[in-house]
Amino acid sequence: MAGALLLGLAAATAGCPGGDQGAPTPSPGSEEAGADAADVSTPDARDASAPDVAPTDASVPEVAPADTGVPDAPDAAPADGGTGCGSAPAAALPSTAHDATWWQPEGAVHALAWSDDSSKLVVGGTFASVRSPDGASTTSVTNLAVLDATTGQPIPGYPAVVGDIADISVSGDTAYVVGDVTQVNGAVRTRGFAFSLSSKALAAWAPTFAGTPPYSPSVKLVRATAGGVFVGGYFTAVGGSARFNVAALDGATGSATAWAPPALGVGAAHEVSVRALAIASDRVFVGGDIDVTGGDGVRRRRIAALDLTSGAVLPWSPSVPAGDSVYAIEVSRDLVAIGTPQSGLLSVPSMIVADARSGAVCWQASLANAQGFYRLGVARGVVFGGGLTGTLFTAGSAYKAFALSGGAPLGWGADLYAQDGSAATVEDLAVAPNGTLAISGNRVGKGGVGTPAPKLMVYRP
Repeated sequence: MAGALLLGLAAATAGCPGGDQGAPTPSPGSEEAGADAADVSTPDARDASAPDVAPTDASVPEVAPADTGVPDAPDAAPADGGTGCGSAPAAALPSTAHDATWWQPEGAVHALAWSDDSSKLVVGGTFASVRSPDGASTTSVTNLAVLDATTGQPIPGYPAVVGDIADISVSGDTAYVVGDVTQVNGAVRTRGFAFSLSSKALAAWAPTFAGTPPYSPSVKLVRATAGGVFVGGYFTAVGGSARFNVAALDGATGSATAWAPPALGVGAAHEVSVRALAIASDRVFVGGDIDVTGGDGVRRRRIAALDLTSGAVLPWSPSVPAGDSVYAIEVSRDLVAIGTPQSGLLSVPSMIVADARSGAVCWQASLANAQGFYRLGVARGVVFGGGLTGTLFTAGSAYKAFALSGGAPLGWGADLYAQDGSAATVEDLAVAPNGTLAISGNRVGKGGVGTPAPKLMVYRP
């Protein structure tokens, strides 16, 4: 990481809530300002939405959106209804002290998801055991664990998984899982499977994906709803049906539904991976290496909204800093939180909160450490942003919290340190319906250099 930089305080710029300041002033590096900022080279974050895809089952080196020579379509879209920024409840933070009774996976934790009743935490990644807080006991698992939310202990009997788990989503009694999976309990499952939280049985859900040779498909995102299961990453077909990097699947079989949005880029499919995905009542928000022009003739880069019924590109186009991808999207009521890497100047915003209908930017903030926000979580009026801190950022937080309404920094989590002075990461954030926050990552635990840090931290309401 270049430069001896200190982690600064997050700067939030109020725009819409309150109405007194009017529209936000364009930041250097935003498309609204008219120039791309120079990229600051950042290491890829695991499961921070969908990584790049490569020949074989590995990832492809990141491909920047190509200059195709095609003249740009207009970058400003008309408002998609709505009159401004939506509302949010008053901010209610969880405890500042993490619950040390939770058992710890011994390996990489890439994915977290809570059950609908907040009683279970589903944990996925690459690990072979979980250990008790005192280190005296271990329980064998295979890349998947389900922990009891009351005791923090692993619940036995859940599936053993061959292959790395990238993302998990829960709907009702079913947990949906995607990643570089090949087998579950000895049964063939290719990049996706589902299981029952109550019976622990493997479900029949078994999607299949294809890419364009020599590129293998890479499914890194799953969002389960009552109406279907949405997946994202890099692929060109689902079960023989042409689908490009985002698809809706039947929640029972895993086959593609009729929902078929257009290709989200002007280049090859592996160059426009979907890295972020969020579902609202009537639309699907997608982020990543996106460059798509809707039926209105407006070009949308890095983020777009798709009609939940038709798949058409909607006239929604918030101003997102130019020059990099979108790695995280979360929706809460009428607001959409967007996370990006920190490109160019540290003052360039890497979290943007926009109105879900009009696209108006309500407020924006910077992690101020040349990395940005790779994971987001929203609950009880708070937006949590997780990213990376580099070697020189040993006295700063790898994640921060802001008031969803107005963007005021809440000072929560600012006492975190990288364990040994190397990069600390937040791999995933998950907020339970009851407000409990779970964070996974590499050295996310608080304490000074040399202090052992857990891979999983849970904060009670």
